[in-house]
Amino acid sequence: MWRKESLESVYSSSSRLNLLTKRKRLTPNMSSQSLNGKGGDRYVTQRVLSAKTHRVKQLQNQLADAHYHLQELSNENRVLRAIQKKQEIALQRYENSNAELPQVLNSHNEEIRIQQSKYKQLKQQYKEATQKLKERDMQLQQLRDEHQHLLELSKDR
Repeated sequence: MWRKESLESVYSSSSRLNLLTKRKRLTPNMSSQSLNGKGGDRYVTQRVLSAKTHRVKQLQNQLADAHYHLQELSNENRVLRAIQKKQEIALQRYENSNAELPQVLNSHNEEIRIQQSKYKQLKQQYKEATQKLKERDMQLQQLRDEHQHLLELSKDR
């Protein structure tokens, strides 16, 4: 039972005072012992109490350090969660853009195919127009030659 009470006193804010008052209640009155010539016992008792209070203070300091460390870890955890959330959002955007990438590539390939077919058609039309132009030039040249010949004939008459 004493151990449970001492553990509770370690965690309380006024544990040193509680521990000292409990010790005084548990130990008999020291003044009557010092009158009986047992001053040495009182000195030993005070030393033991002092050592125990020192140990309690050490445990309280360790507890305070543990609380401080726990708070630091909690803050770090919160920051890491925020970073993780940002990274997940960025990754989701990247995955969404990559999901659109095949569709964009397919539409681009389709557009290239259409443009190539248009190019072939225009190239064919150009060849046909060039061929017609050559034929017309030849006809024009023939008509000029014939006209020249007819002019020479008409001069000769």
